[in-house]
Amino acid sequence: MVKKASVIFGALLLLFQVVTVAGELNPKIDTRLSFRYLSVNDGLSQNSVSSILQMADGRILIGTYDGLNFFDGYDIHAVRHASG
Repeated sequence: MVKKASVIFGALLLLFQVVTVAGELNPKIDTRLSFRYLSVNDGLSQNSVSSILQMADGRILIGTYDGLNFFDGYDIHAVRHASG
């Protein structure tokens, strides 16, 4: 049983390494992409994010424990959780 687990672990490790190397060698990766972090300083209702979803119109919904946030690429609009 231990030998079987070792073989499976080794195969998964090898697969991970192959995928990682293949991604690094891909010349078609767009280097113009950038990402910035969003925080409460940017208008996010809370720093702890529980879910992220992109809508058909391109806006990104960010769910936190304090409410729902809409990000349009420029501004964050927060709809806070009403207590009660």
